[in-house]
Amino acid sequence: MASSLFGKIKDWIAPPAKVGQPLWVEEPSAVPRELNYFKDSFRIGILCLDSGQESHDIVMKYKKELDHLGYETEVLMYVDAKEMPKYCYLPHFKWEDLNKQGVPYNPRTDRFVKKSFDLLINLFFDDSLPLIHLAGRSVAKCRVGAYRNHLEKASDVFVYTDPEDDINKLISAINEILKKQAYARKIY
Repeated sequence: MASSLFGKIKDWIAPPAKVGQPLWVEEPSAVPRELNYFKDSFRIGILCLDSGQESHDIVMKYKKELDHLGYETEVLMYVDAKEMPKYCYLPHFKWEDLNKQGVPYNPRTDRFVKKSFDLLINLFFDDSLPLIHLAGRSVAKCRVGAYRNHLEKASDVFVYTDPEDDINKLISAINEILKKQAYARKIY
């Protein structure tokens, strides 16, 4: 607790983090989670980290592939850099879109979190607070991602990958586990 007026104002604006607790707001408890395969899904969200043009191109190709199969796909990429790379054409957010605690705070990320995806695919391995926050707060029915201890709040279905695996192997494993197939219209 700060004793000066300035310290009290600072604590009121940005309360200090408690040791051992994450800086994100806890996952909404009212979201019903269920295992969804591709056959049970229509809206698919992809959350990823920009780690160079190669990863950007892989994610863009995967999005186009899912779109071609008939899914409604939306991607949100976190660019962990001060300046935007010239190759970045996917919807993204960056440092200036984070609040003081490093939590995404802009309309694009808010809309992504509130969108009711049938499947949210987390294509990141790193301990990236903004991505973990978005995945944890998402109202998606099923969240799938790589198995890492620090990512347990971000996914419901974990895909085991070796520590040296790349995004291509993660996509292949997700496609195999969730049985990727063309979207089939359901007649009610």
